[in-house]
Amino acid sequence: NGVLGSLCARHAVPQKFANIVSSGERFKYPLPVMDEIFSKVRGKKNIDIMYDVGCRFDKTLKRHFSDWDGKCAVGIFHAYAHSASCQVEYNPKYASSFGMADGEWSERLWSYMNGHIRTTRHMSHDHCMLVLTRALDTFKEKRISSIGTYVFLVKVKILATHTM
Repeated sequence: NGVLGSLCARHAVPQKFANIVSSGERFKYPLPVMDEIFSKVRGKKNIDIMYDVGCRFDKTLKRHFSDWDGKCAVGIFHAYAHSASCQVEYNPKYASSFGMADGEWSERLWSYMNGHIRTTRHMSHDHCMLVLTRALDTFKEKRISSIGTYVFLVKVKILATHTM
């Protein structure tokens, strides 16, 4: 039925993905993804998370991971569809720890994946999974290889604004 995935919000590097086998996302899919990420990252207490429904997911995370002490935010695209109080509390622009991240890299990833999805419509499940996995791997490799360039361009931009 679909895929739920997690990416680094700053660098857009895909982390973990799960197949959605029954209708609706529900939190039964992001919780195991987060559990796997938390198990691999030391100091999980301060991992900040962006999710389309971060305002609801925040409470669920705190219930399931009592030692988690990070923040949740709603991506910019989705934040303005939420109530005013939710926008103030969960908009990443108002939280210091999210920096300039907009929380929309997953939307950009899905846009990239659309080209591959069209070609897999008539494939068997196994072949479809292989193609989509390779597409995700390629996206991840491209993002990792571009991190150095991105950091360099940000530093150049910062230096340019401070020398003017």
